[in-house]
Amino acid sequence: MGRRAQGNQNKQGKIKIPVPARIGGWLSMSARVRIRFPPPTPHRLSLLFMRLARSSWLCLLLVLTAACNGPGESPLPPPDAGPFVGRVSGQVVLDDAAPPEGITVTVQGTELEATTDTEGRFTLVDVTPGAHTLIVRKPLYREASEAVAVKARETTSATLTLQRERGGLTGTVQLEGGASAEGLTVALTGTSHQTQTDAQGHFVFTALPTGSYTVEVLKETYAPVQETVEVAVDAQASVTLSLQRERGTVAGTLQLEGGGSAGGIAVLLVGTDFSTVTDAEGHFTFTGVPTGTYTLRAQHAGYVQHEQQVEVKTATEASVTQTLSRERGSVAGTFQLEGVASAGNIAVLLVDTSFSTQTNAQGQFSLTGVPTGTYTLRAQLNAYVPYEQQVEIRAGAQTSVTQTLSRERGSVAGTLLLEGGADARDIAVQLVGTDHSALTDSEGHFTFTEVLTGMYTLRVRRDGYDPYQQTVEVRANAQTSISQTLTRERGTVVGLFQLEGGGSAADIAVQLVGTEHATVTDAEGRFTLTGVITGTYPLRASRDGYAQYEQQVEVRANAQSSVSQTLTRERGTVAGTVLLEGGVGVANIEVALVDTDFTTQTNDQGAFALTGIPTGTYTLRARRDTYLPYEQQVEVRANAQTSVSGLLYRERGDVTGRVVLEDGESAANLTVIADGPERMGTTTDAEGRFSMPGLLTGAYTVSAFKDHYVSPEVPVEVRLDEPATVELTLTRAGAPTLVLPKLAVQRGHLELTGSGFGAQRGESHVSVGGVEVSDYFFWSDTRVMVRVPANVSPGVRDVVLKPGPSWRPAATVSLRVVRQQTLATSSRDWNLGVTPENTLTGWGPSAPLGGQLPTTGDIVSVAMGEYFGLGLKADGTVIEWGEYYSPRTPVPEGLSNVVAIAAASNIAAALLRDGTVVAWGGLEYDRTKVPQGLQDVVALSVSMYFSLALKADGTVVTWGRNEYGQVSTPPQDLSGVTAIGGNAFGSAAILSDGNLRGWDFGASHNGYESVTDPVGFIDLRGGYDVLVALRKDGTLRAWGRNDYGQASPPETLTGVVDAMPMGPFNGVALLQDGTLTWWGGDVNPNRLPPANLILRVAPR
Repeated sequence: MGRRAQGNQNKQGKIKIPVPARIGGWLSMSARVRIRFPPPTPHRLSLLFMRLARSSWLCLLLVLTAACNGPGESPLPPPDAGPFVGRVSGQVVLDDAAPPEGITVTVQGTELEATTDTEGRFTLVDVTPGAHTLIVRKPLYREASEAVAVKARETTSATLTLQRERGGLTGTVQLEGGASAEGLTVALTGTSHQTQTDAQGHFVFTALPTGSYTVEVLKETYAPVQETVEVAVDAQASVTLSLQRERGTVAGTLQLEGGGSAGGIAVLLVGTDFSTVTDAEGHFTFTGVPTGTYTLRAQHAGYVQHEQQVEVKTATEASVTQTLSRERGSVAGTFQLEGVASAGNIAVLLVDTSFSTQTNAQGQFSLTGVPTGTYTLRAQLNAYVPYEQQVEIRAGAQTSVTQTLSRERGSVAGTLLLEGGADARDIAVQLVGTDHSALTDSEGHFTFTEVLTGMYTLRVRRDGYDPYQQTVEVRANAQTSISQTLTRERGTVVGLFQLEGGGSAADIAVQLVGTEHATVTDAEGRFTLTGVITGTYPLRASRDGYAQYEQQVEVRANAQSSVSQTLTRERGTVAGTVLLEGGVGVANIEVALVDTDFTTQTNDQGAFALTGIPTGTYTLRARRDTYLPYEQQVEVRANAQTSVSGLLYRERGDVTGRVVLEDGESAANLTVIADGPERMGTTTDAEGRFSMPGLLTGAYTVSAFKDHYVSPEVPVEVRLDEPATVELTLTRAGAPTLVLPKLAVQRGHLELTGSGFGAQRGESHVSVGGVEVSDYFFWSDTRVMVRVPANVSPGVRDVVLKPGPSWRPAATVSLRVVRQQTLATSSRDWNLGVTPENTLTGWGPSAPLGGQLPTTGDIVSVAMGEYFGLGLKADGTVIEWGEYYSPRTPVPEGLSNVVAIAAASNIAAALLRDGTVVAWGGLEYDRTKVPQGLQDVVALSVSMYFSLALKADGTVVTWGRNEYGQVSTPPQDLSGVTAIGGNAFGSAAILSDGNLRGWDFGASHNGYESVTDPVGFIDLRGGYDVLVALRKDGTLRAWGRNDYGQASPPETLTGVVDAMPMGPFNGVALLQDGTLTWWGGDVNPNRLPPANLILRVAPR
């Protein structure tokens, strides 16, 4: 290194100048020169002045002069620089404005050099006068030089500028797929340098300082790319940048309507090479798909092609879930009924499907939306032969069917014989009210075929024989058998012959001419001819001394023909009243004098009069059908009236019989009923025998009753003095006929109707979902009332009624069991629960809902509105209480058969056991206007502005206010729904795969439009602006307002069976052990559930 200017430079930039040792100390110079001496002594001062003549005096003088100079004055060279040196002072500047500190400045050809300070300034000293060249060098900069003329004892100024070394950069940008790269921005990171590509994607940077650069190109939908290049001095660096498209993934699950195998479904992105087929579970995946919006198409033979837009985003997966609908067609046609103009209400269905309908009045029907395929179409109507036909449904086409249903038919056949064994041919047999009539053959046989099913009266007639008729039932494809013997018709002829004047009337000969019937009168002149075959005969009476008397008499079946003849004698009158049993006067009671021709009938008051009667003693007889005759001896006196007062009593007969059981069991103590003109019952003895004496005459039906057996109804005719005998055989009953409602609720009452249950329960029992019923409220042969066991899981469950006898089969019918709701909250901090004792409990900032809780027991479920509460009782009725601040309708009068309740704001709704919905409460926005015809509902959700109903087919129906789109039609592909819920701003549904779908404002705003969860969801409950979902593993997830953590249930919370928002700032969960826990903002303790509260936990 060369000499430093004028001595050494210390750390503070000061220059130390050596001073002769004899003087001592140092001279220190910076901007100004300072001289430091030790304190002078007389000896030192004398030495100083004694040597001024020496050569060093000039140096000292110069130093002292410099010390006296101020700023800006050119200091003189130091004393030891010699008399002929100068100095150079100046500044180095960098053209790129970089800091100029630490740059070395040298004098060409010498060892002189200096280093710049922070401002680039430098000073060179001891420079020999003359022309010099200053040289400045710095890495990455071009060398600079400047000529200076140095004069002795003067300072020369110089400024040198260093130019940065520079180069250039060119390049090309290429886009994947060959797209145009024009107009792209190319930047050098960390600098302000950027430029645009031309039409060929080329770009240029010029005059770049040398060094290492990072070149970066950005374009939307392409992955950013960077490349490091080195720019050399006076050189052109080159680079090529290739931008690759950003990519994502499309994946999803496709199912087939009806649940068939979902493998082999063709999936493609239209207009691309991306295509695949689903695996056995319906899954598919496209990876490496360039970002953008595509049309995804799925197709499978026999199913409607599905297309939807999917947006592929960078490094994310677009999810698709869809069920392909079957291709559909329709079947329509006309059914007519044999012999009937109107063909309405014929049931038409496709066997083993849910497609069914009924014909209109013209017999027309139509089934639309039928998946393609071959079906069995069945048409049926009571009393008609069911019709079946194979139909093939083609896509977008209509299959036509035309047919006439034939009436069901059976036959009646039998054998009829005649009393006495006479030839039984030509007996007239007729089914009354039909065209079916016939004459028996020589053996008395007859047959009616093709008889329409139903009840008929079979009438049998032949002249001279008692007519016979019987009620017969014609059953489909069966033969009803008849066997009977006809008896000859017979009657009686009676009479009285008297001799005028009162002579003895005995021994008058009385004969039916041409027959063997003959007799003589008794002492009173009476005669009787019995067992006379019906017909007309001459009756002849004769006695010596009296003229022979003949009279035509007609003998009628089971009737008495009377003959009376007498001589003219003095006459009198018989008058009076004949009343019916009970003292009732009626007209047309026949009153006669026995053995005379004196006869009359009573008037409306039962009064009668017989005049012109020969004197004598007579028997007066009064008769009326079905009543016992009344007789009284009357004496007729000349010109006098004999008074009579009589009373007719009803004819009565007896019925006896025996009851036997086909299986040989005891028939003792069975009830036997005779139903006819009067109803009488009795009980069998140990042998099954019974007796019913004193029955009013007439036609009866006799039957017996024993649980689990079927009794015939035997017709019997009760006649006077002719005891009727009945034999009843009871057969074992088959399975009971069982009818159930569509829905029932855990612990709720369940009504079973039908027949064949048995009058007493006995050993019979009922189970629901395999759980035996323990609570029986009522039991009869046609109706049973039980309680659904509390531990039956919700869902479609079999109800089995098993009769007591081991031999009798059970009846099984399915219904859906609805889950109890034992916890309910409101947005106003009022909360309700159902205790294990099935009573109501509540908590809140004061007495819940403005007063004392109802003490009603046997509560099944609860629901909460804003200021009112609901309780569902086990018997299906609803109680409501609270405070109401706006007009609203009350609980509908007579509301019953309820299985589930829901409420919010000032509205409420109830789900009935028949799958229909009733709503009441606030009158605003049609929130209680249930859609007409809504049925097959299995679950309800009521929110502030709208309501949701889940149907049994997994679809959702909505109604109410639509301010935020809450009632917008659910997504068209929404199906397979298992649970529903909503808050004031949105709706959501849980699908059968456990995933969650939401729609409308709340779903899009809070991020639950489509939620896939690896565990799977099973239930939803909403509050005002929060939605809480329960997972299958008993953990929770929530969405919505979260300023107090109300939508952030603890991740460690497990064992949950029910959960929902509680008020505006919290959530609450019912745990498996019946206790409650909560989360969200800190609140007053009286708003939280009591620490020791236990609620009933209903199984899921």
